[in-house]
Amino acid sequence: MCYNFKILFGLYNKLIMFYEEYISLSNDIEANKNYFINRKYYNPSFKKFLLDVFFDSYRNIKQSNTNKEYYLTKLLKSYCDFLKPTIIKPQKLLNNSNDYYVAMDMITNTKYICFKNFCILDFDINKNDFQTKEDILNYINHNNFLNHTPYMLVETRKGFHIYLLDKPREYNNLDTFEFLLDFQCDKWYKLYCYMRGFSIRLNFKEGDTKLMYNMKLVNKTKNKYDLKLYKLFMKHLEYIDNDPTNLSEMN
Repeated sequence: MCYNFKILFGLYNKLIMFYEEYISLSNDIEANKNYFINRKYYNPSFKKFLLDVFFDSYRNIKQSNTNKEYYLTKLLKSYCDFLKPTIIKPQKLLNNSNDYYVAMDMITNTKYICFKNFCILDFDINKNDFQTKEDILNYINHNNFLNHTPYMLVETRKGFHIYLLDKPREYNNLDTFEFLLDFQCDKWYKLYCYMRGFSIRLNFKEGDTKLMYNMKLVNKTKNKYDLKLYKLFMKHLEYIDNDPTNLSEMN
């Protein structure tokens, strides 16, 4: 019997559950633990210093004329290797699929969902010159890309999440990272998305009464949206813990 191994390999990749990629990240640290520098260099001040160095270097490479993709990817890998120990924590896996996984961070008691290719933008007040939610909405409403793209707009206690419904975007892809750089989202968020996927908390922080204060579908130019992404958005609502919000009452 003759097999098309290219097709079989493609099918095998599709069958690999997304959480396995997180496990691979963890195993990579164990295999290269001598590479990672002393934990004392993970203090907030030094991390912020390296973050500034990273983005300065990134801009310099972007302005060069040769092998930009190669050097940008190499720079991203170097900085993400430094950040890896900050996200590898004991996890309790709750649900796993090809497109997402749901888990509990056992250190912080954070239940979250992580998507493989469902791109989410995260805007918070007191970051990127946003002082109020009105500042964020003003930015969103004047963003040319968002004015021509279907998305779910979700209001949170500190800002807004935008779930882009136009097309899938693979998380660990240079084009996706470049895309995220076009938005005034938190810089750390962009890097962590590149490393592990697009993550959203599913349980309350202390003092919270609900996770979502409002949500609505925005599609100003009536463009076609990706039905699978829309279904993933609705599916992730089912995993939210004890949210008293009646979703039917949201806009």
